[in-house]
Amino acid sequence: MASSDIHPIPSDPESSHRALIEQTVHRMLSTHVLQPAPAAAVEDEDDDTLDLREYWRIIVKRKWTVIGFFIIVLVAVATATLLMTPIYRATSVLQIEREAAKVVEFKDAAQTETAGDRDFYQTQYELLKSRTLAERVVEKMRPALEREYSEDLTLAKESGSAGASGKQSRIDQQQAELLKQEERVKRQLVTVVMNGLTVEPIRNSRLVKLSFDSPSATLAADVTNAVTENFIAVNLERRFDANAYAKNFLEQRIKQVKSKLEETERAQVEFARDKEIFTTDKDGGTTSAQNLQEFNAALSKAQQERIKSESAYRQIQASKSGQLPQGLENELIQQLKENKAKLEAEYQNNLKQFKPGYPKMQELAAQIAEVKMQVATETENARNSVIATYEAAKVQENLLKEMLASSKNEMLDLQTRSIQYNIIKREADTNRQLYDGLLQRLKEVSVAGGVGTNNISVVDHAQVPNKMFKPVLKLNLAIAVILGLVGGIGLALFFEYLDDTFKQASEVERLLGIPVLGLIPESAELNNKTNVVQLMVEDGRSALAEAYRSVRTALQFATAHGAPKLMGVTSTNMGEGKSTSALSIAIQFAQSGQRVLLIDADLRNPSLHRVLGAENTQGLSNCLAGKLQPFEVTLNTTVNNLFAITTGPLPPNPAELLSGKKMQMLLELAAERFDHIIIDSPPILGLADALVIANLVEGMLVVVESGKTRRAAAQASIKRLLSVRAKPLGCLLTKMSGQAHGYGYEYYYGEGYGVKPQSTANQLTT
Repeated sequence: MASSDIHPIPSDPESSHRALIEQTVHRMLSTHVLQPAPAAAVEDEDDDTLDLREYWRIIVKRKWTVIGFFIIVLVAVATATLLMTPIYRATSVLQIEREAAKVVEFKDAAQTETAGDRDFYQTQYELLKSRTLAERVVEKMRPALEREYSEDLTLAKESGSAGASGKQSRIDQQQAELLKQEERVKRQLVTVVMNGLTVEPIRNSRLVKLSFDSPSATLAADVTNAVTENFIAVNLERRFDANAYAKNFLEQRIKQVKSKLEETERAQVEFARDKEIFTTDKDGGTTSAQNLQEFNAALSKAQQERIKSESAYRQIQASKSGQLPQGLENELIQQLKENKAKLEAEYQNNLKQFKPGYPKMQELAAQIAEVKMQVATETENARNSVIATYEAAKVQENLLKEMLASSKNEMLDLQTRSIQYNIIKREADTNRQLYDGLLQRLKEVSVAGGVGTNNISVVDHAQVPNKMFKPVLKLNLAIAVILGLVGGIGLALFFEYLDDTFKQASEVERLLGIPVLGLIPESAELNNKTNVVQLMVEDGRSALAEAYRSVRTALQFATAHGAPKLMGVTSTNMGEGKSTSALSIAIQFAQSGQRVLLIDADLRNPSLHRVLGAENTQGLSNCLAGKLQPFEVTLNTTVNNLFAITTGPLPPNPAELLSGKKMQMLLELAAERFDHIIIDSPPILGLADALVIANLVEGMLVVVESGKTRRAAAQASIKRLLSVRAKPLGCLLTKMSGQAHGYGYEYYYGEGYGVKPQSTANQLTT
């Protein structure tokens, strides 16, 4: 104990106490603690950006989680693949046309989809997977299927002998049970066939691959070929059944329509006989209608003849000379007139030589007179003929008018009588057309049903496969690698999401609203129970020493007047490195040539005396209880300029001792003798000790252990400090693993920049 370094307490403690308090309060009020803006007021500009380095940091930190999950998945998949039963796949190729080949132009009764029907091929694929088709295959190949899948089926077992009771009812019951079990086995085999079938259409073609998977390569090929054969057979049967049904239906309808047609035709004939309606042509025209048409045509012709003869008659009547108009002369009159003209010309020519009395001249004159008489006679005959023709035409026209009028009356009467007849006739015509159409369709269906055309053909039959289809070890391992990596990374990210502890300085500043004054790496030497004092003094270039030296530098800028003279070091919970940080910071200030007093104020769980190797029989508790003076409990450590006060015996009321006047007086006295007083405070949560100490110092340095301190707990700690108007100086993020968190502290603190080889250092020392 270096008692000479502790100055005695003044004789008037009360006056000195008041003066020192006033100075301390004034100094604390003038202290400006540098703090960042609250977390709510800070706008994180990188919230929406994807930080790949952060993800890489998480993966590196939880690499064993990723590696472990990857190995588990890989081993599990490989083991499962090797233990799986080999499955073989046999494949056949079918060609499915929308319409069958047209052998005849007749259409069959089966419904065919149009070329633009998009549902056609999907319908065919579903038919390939139908239960009906699977049942046909099972009926054909049941023994082979039962031998292959016997272990998976609930096969019917033979019951015991039924002859013990000799009752027929027991035999019937056993037979019924056997039938039920047989039906159950059949359903299971149908399910096996349906589950093993795979229908795979080939794009941009009319081909489809049909496959069946089975542990037996031979059975796979046999079942595939059986499915194709039965599918074609079912398609043909469906067409044949449709045609047969249509044929039976048409025959029944033809009988009904024929009977109806006979009935309507008989009614038509009887009605025509009763009403005296006679038809003369195929279209059912009546004699009255025919007479009316003929009379109408004859009257039109007679009127034309009468008009023509009347025109000639009026020309004759209009002629005053008694001569016929030129257009009415016949050939005989014209010929006579030509002969007359020739004779007259010859007579006039002979007058130049002979006298009229000359015999030749008299003969010519007699001939001319004869011709004139003939012309007159013929002209009169022609006139009489025109008049007679006109009179006859007129009479004929009048007769035809009378006949036409009579025919019209008869036709009107016939139309009145033919109303019901036409109704019966139309019904008979309709029945006749329906009968003819049904008879024609029956002939077409009969011809088309016997052709047996099919729109499905086998392109490639299924062959026995020579290698198994699944499992594929390489493919499964590749999938396992992907799933293992993705799952491992996802699991690591999930664990990181569940981990609500602090891992980076940015998280501390953002969530707690206080600056991070230092990042303290995890030290392997301290984990091996190496004394921190020895580590800090003997290896000044270690990562831990460099980190706390950086903290000392940061504290120089923590207040407006430099490093705080009186400060406390606390944490949220115990075990976060609070005591180690307090001692290390004190050593760094002492090594810089400043007098430092380190006080262990954790009166519930002291640790400073163990690190310093001192006894804890007397200390702070004795001084605060008034039993010992400050200089009596102050220890001189092995570090120059560093002094320490241990806790001493643990009191039952630590908070009352720390809040008493003795503690204030101790700090005031120490402030006069030392450059810095560092108090190792108890944790904040659950205890009032740290809050009491926080009101006695300029500021509190909060220690947060990386990867352990929970965010909510740390936020509650800062909230408690602020609630008692304490001033957090900043935060230390301790036990940082450079490899786990992606910072690489070994490089920054001692193993990178500024480190010389041992031989070079020895040469410089020499």
